[in-house]
Amino acid sequence: LSESSLRRAQLLASINSENIRKNVREFSRQPHLASSVEDLRLAGKIYDHFVRNHFDYVTFKNYTTLLSLPDSNRPNTVSLIDTQTNQEIYSSQQQQSSTTTNPLPFSPYSPNGDVIGDILFVNYGRPADFIQIQNLFNTTNNDIFNGKIFLAKQFHLSASEQYRYAVTLNASALLLYPDPEHYYNPGNRKSNSKPFPHSLWLPSDGIRNDGIFWNGAGDPETFGLPSNSYAYRNRFESTTIPAQPISYGMAEKIFEQMNGMLAPNDWRGGLNITYRIGM
Repeated sequence: LSESSLRRAQLLASINSENIRKNVREFSRQPHLASSVEDLRLAGKIYDHFVRNHFDYVTFKNYTTLLSLPDSNRPNTVSLIDTQTNQEIYSSQQQQSSTTTNPLPFSPYSPNGDVIGDILFVNYGRPADFIQIQNLFNTTNNDIFNGKIFLAKQFHLSASEQYRYAVTLNASALLLYPDPEHYYNPGNRKSNSKPFPHSLWLPSDGIRNDGIFWNGAGDPETFGLPSNSYAYRNRFESTTIPAQPISYGMAEKIFEQMNGMLAPNDWRGGLNITYRIGM
C-alpha cells in the first residue's frame, strides 16, 4: 500500500459510531447562538481537540460578521386579541422563556415592528398556494393578500423564500410554524412515542428559528468572502416586514380562533384542529 492509501485506511478504521454519537450530543446539548459564550466554549473544545491530536498550527481567527440576535429585554410576542372586547385571549409569552436551555424565538434579520391584523393561512407560502387561494375566492387580484398576516408551515421552502413571497404580496407580517405533519406525525410514530427529550420528535412548544435573509454565501455584508477587518462590505438591504417563528402549539391556538373558509384537504396537517384559511 502507498502511504496515502495506508493513511486513508487508518483514518476509516478510526471512525467510531459511538464517538460520533457523543460528539453530536455534546455539540447539541445547549443552544449556541453565534457570538454567545456557549459558542465560544464549543470553539475551545475543537481547538483543544486539534492541539491534543498534534496539529502543526492551531489558532483562533477573529471575524466581524453582521449578526441578528434577539433582545432579551424586549422579546418578540404573538398575541390573539378579541376584536369585540380588545382583550388578549392568548399570548406566546405563556409558552416561552429566555433561559439558556430555551432561548428566545426570533427570525434573524427580521425588522422590529408592531403589527395588528387578520390572519391568512397560506399553507407553505408557495406561489402555487397563493394561486390556489385566488382560485378559491374566484379572483386573480392580489388585493386579497394586502395587509394580511400570513401563517405558513415551515417545510418545502426556506424561510427566506417564504418571506420574499410574503413581501411581494404586500403582507403585513409573516408567522412560521412547524406543523406536526412533518415534525411530529402520529401516522409515522408508535402510539406511545413521546416528543423530545424522549425522542427526536418536536414538542408542542418547539420552535425553528429560521433566518429570513439568506444569500447562500455567508455574511450578508461580505458575500462569499471572509468577514475580516479589511474585507469590502456591501450595504445590507434591510428587510421590510416583521417575521416571527412560532410553535405548533401557538399555531393551534390561532386556528382555534380563526373563521372563514375551510382549508383544502391537502392543506390540513397534523394538528387536531379545523384548518381554515381565514378571510
